[in-house]
Amino acid sequence: MKVCGDCMLRTTCRIAGKKDYCHDLCYGYGFFHGSTGIGGIWGLADIPEGLRGN
Repeated sequence: MKVCGDCMLRTTCRIAGKKDYCHDLCYGYGFFHGSTGIGGIWGLADIPEGLRGN
């Protein structure tokens, strides 16, 4: 499992950056980014790449 440093929740999440908890199987990451990292709510919002802030 990879630690998700690109998660949009990283500034507010209590476990962000903790290798035992912050990974691609996290519920919040899956919800916002999807299983591929480009889907989920973030992908459905259809926000242009230049405005995403990542």
